[in-house]
Amino acid sequence: MWCSEHKDDQHFGALGSLLSVNFSGRNTFAFPPPSDSVQIGMVLNRATQALESKLPSRMLLLLPSNIDHKFITIAQLQDIPVIGQLKSGCPLSLILVINKESMFRDPINWSYFVARLREWSPKAQIPALTDNLFRERVMPSHPSRASIRNSVSQEMMVDRSALFSFHRPLCTPIDRKQLRRSNLPPHIISSIANLNQHKFSLSALGIVPNQLRKLWSGIENLDDRIEHFRKTFFLGGYKIWKARKRLISSFWKSKNLIEKKTKKDKKVNLSNCKNAFHFLTKIADFSKQRITRCPCMRVKSVKSVPKFHDLCFLIKPKGINNRVDKKPHINKVTSNLVDSLDNKHSSNSHHALSQADLIRLAHDRGKKRKFTQLTLFDLFKK
Repeated sequence: MWCSEHKDDQHFGALGSLLSVNFSGRNTFAFPPPSDSVQIGMVLNRATQALESKLPSRMLLLLPSNIDHKFITIAQLQDIPVIGQLKSGCPLSLILVINKESMFRDPINWSYFVARLREWSPKAQIPALTDNLFRERVMPSHPSRASIRNSVSQEMMVDRSALFSFHRPLCTPIDRKQLRRSNLPPHIISSIANLNQHKFSLSALGIVPNQLRKLWSGIENLDDRIEHFRKTFFLGGYKIWKARKRLISSFWKSKNLIEKKTKKDKKVNLSNCKNAFHFLTKIADFSKQRITRCPCMRVKSVKSVPKFHDLCFLIKPKGINNRVDKKPHINKVTSNLVDSLDNKHSSNSHHALSQADLIRLAHDRGKKRKFTQLTLFDLFKK
């Protein structure tokens, strides 16, 4: 989509004038004439208005380097043909205008962008401050949103006329009036019409229409073919469900970053921080910026992942510690087990009894006989 000041261009798809279009919630590229200061001022004003929106909004501007602004300069282009044979007399700068919602919702792969930019032109210079701002933050792991202009989305939106359309939810099914114009038998026309009315959500669950058995009545191994169809539709539906679940979870994670609750279940006021990296964790201080009141400017330590002991004998049970236990019979058995090992293993303090040994000791606890010392009188008496 594009804008134009001429009203006649609206017949060719133009959205209208730059002042009449709302750029909030959009990803926009603007390249005003470098010599027209009025157009440059209009573009900067529209970019400032887009940042005030709570919708994920960003604008990529190509402006002369001598223009004052408060946005992020991601590259400086000098002596580089920008569009075809166009060579600007003054050096140009690639400026990124982005709010914190857009930075989190559609993350930027900074290392990949730098590699592609240097591959396009080795003369492109990246400011050190911008490079430090991106390297000191942890980008979200979820991918950016897919545009409706990509090839996959456009192919799904195309309403292609076909005999079978139950597997394409966006297609208009062929009705019986259209099928009656063909030379097909009446029972096949009825089966195809009912087949195309089958809901796509049922197919995603592996429930295929029963009309397939009528149409494939003379095919060998009919049950195996229908079972193959069920697995194909179910696995395809599972991929769609998995992708949708991932997008929904990432959305609610972003909502939790915006709307946090206290212990009394009261909503905290939304942060008024205008920093584009507000929702990204800061793990280093490469940019050396001034610290503000917002917690997003403070460095947070990344917690290390605890080690997982795969073998059970390396884990020490809770009931046994280095101190002397009050149960002497358990201490005696554990000392015997440790003594029976070699010197290499006896120095280790993480030896433990198995669950079967502990149960066996608990059962034999009350079966021990009391030992009484006999006197000489009792001995001679017998």
